[in-house]
Amino acid sequence: MPIWTTAAAVLTLSVSLGLAWTSVPGRKLTGAAIGGEPDSPNPSTPFRIGTNLDGVAYWSSALPFVDLMKSSGDWFVQAPYRWNTEEKVALDESGWPITIPRGRDGASRNIGLVVLREAGGADTPHTRYVVGYDGSGRLKGMDSQGMRTLKGSKPRQLIVETDAEGWVQLMITQTDPHGRGDFLRNIRVIREDLFPEYERGSVFNPAFVERIAPFRTIRFMDWMVTNSLFRADGSRAKWSSGQGWNANAAGELGWSSRPLPGDARWTSGVPVEIMVQLLNTTKADGWFNMPVNATDDYVRNFAKYVREHLDPKLNIHVELSNEVWNWAFPQAHYAKYRAESEDGKDANWMEWYGKRSAQVGEIWNAVFREPARGQGPPGRVRIVYSTQFAYKGLEKLGLETPRWLDKNGQHRRGADFFDEYAVTGYYGAGLSDDKQVAAVLQWQRDPDGGFQRALLALRKSIEQNNAPLYEYHAKRAREYGLELVTYESGFGERTPPSQHQNEDYTNFLIALQRRPEIYNLELANAEAFRRAGGSLFMNFGIIGKPSKWGSWSALEHINQKDSPRYRALISLTTKYNQDQKTRH
Repeated sequence: MPIWTTAAAVLTLSVSLGLAWTSVPGRKLTGAAIGGEPDSPNPSTPFRIGTNLDGVAYWSSALPFVDLMKSSGDWFVQAPYRWNTEEKVALDESGWPITIPRGRDGASRNIGLVVLREAGGADTPHTRYVVGYDGSGRLKGMDSQGMRTLKGSKPRQLIVETDAEGWVQLMITQTDPHGRGDFLRNIRVIREDLFPEYERGSVFNPAFVERIAPFRTIRFMDWMVTNSLFRADGSRAKWSSGQGWNANAAGELGWSSRPLPGDARWTSGVPVEIMVQLLNTTKADGWFNMPVNATDDYVRNFAKYVREHLDPKLNIHVELSNEVWNWAFPQAHYAKYRAESEDGKDANWMEWYGKRSAQVGEIWNAVFREPARGQGPPGRVRIVYSTQFAYKGLEKLGLETPRWLDKNGQHRRGADFFDEYAVTGYYGAGLSDDKQVAAVLQWQRDPDGGFQRALLALRKSIEQNNAPLYEYHAKRAREYGLELVTYESGFGERTPPSQHQNEDYTNFLIALQRRPEIYNLELANAEAFRRAGGSLFMNFGIIGKPSKWGSWSALEHINQKDSPRYRALISLTTKYNQDQKTRH
């Protein structure tokens, strides 16, 4: 659950991940769990491995789509000697520029677009891309970036060849020259070697599908841009330093404002049609995060589409938003606003979250014609309730919902509508905290650069922090008859705020998660969760570039096929998921 936007968010991160580095009494893990292969699974306790997908952006190194236009950046206006004039670009309903603004200074203008940049090993130098488009006008690669622009083999097609940086950046220098509404649109940007895939109708990069295919469940939290709050018109609410998240102004998000396959880009949310297509391609269960302010109609129509188009052999996990307990995110502020609007100023936001999660669950169960948990045989839909890993007791109000009454004044308990109780499973030893900086800098003076002491600290964090917390939450889940799952897990360290300009500190943490010893730590963390009674272990990032903001992903770019972290996850999927696929 990386947070990129505010200083407050960064300070919240260590709490939200539950990465306490003080010793917590608990059962000691076996040597095999820390230093070797995991124990044999208990066949009576099904255990599965899944993964989240990294967010869609021009800097993403995952390159999930054949058409890179879908992950490109926002349009911006350029003038001579000015990269971005900050002038507004008028767009049609699908996000294509209607016209090029005329500057007040009388200077000529172009519209720029970053398609791929600063994406680590995904930026392949001297690579050719086929760019197709509809409409009238002129489109070319940005000359300032050393790109070559060549004529394509078909009308309204060109070839751009990247320079040594491997970046793809385009500019529109003319659009709709005759004023007939025939502006440039439906731009497609496809790597030349993948163009046959595009012509066959492929949406997904085959290499991306190959990397995620072993996982039993795919969570779409970042693909759905869940940690943003979208207004009723589909625009994104923004943080204000004076007001914070003005949640009460967001309104409710209706089905008509959802992302669509025909949108110019999917960076404000990947359409449900595309997510379902990926699940059908990989034969994985899906985990969808409903927007915190979605109307009942939005939830109902989303569920209907999934019911009608998802392979009936696949299951669905449904979660309201993501980490609604986390004040670094706007959904917590929205939940507080809704709780106080409905139940008064002393209402609790976590209780509202539990109630609304149950209501969302009721809608999904109704659409799939399945009973809530305990009221009949289990179906395909699993309703998820999540809480913070390190904050014992926070879970109670959302499970009990003491103020929630039906129309007859009878109490309704949120837990009666849930199937799964979810926490994070990050491991970390406080290396991300400013209080630990002096110790880490001292470690770096060791002959090995400090890695052995860091690895030992990570091992102890799994043994002394994660394992007992898994057991605590497993016990709470059993008390309510719920399955314990993680919604995110993995290596949880990132550069402390005070060291953001210290590249050596960042490089140390990046190198740490590349160490071969991390393989066994990944296994140990998952095994600690399984021994506590966990049933579904969800890795967080699968393909993403490491930085000072964190090394969240198991692979660093789409062209990387192996790493200690990825190898550990594949080992776990091989051991546990294959059996589940045969049972499914």
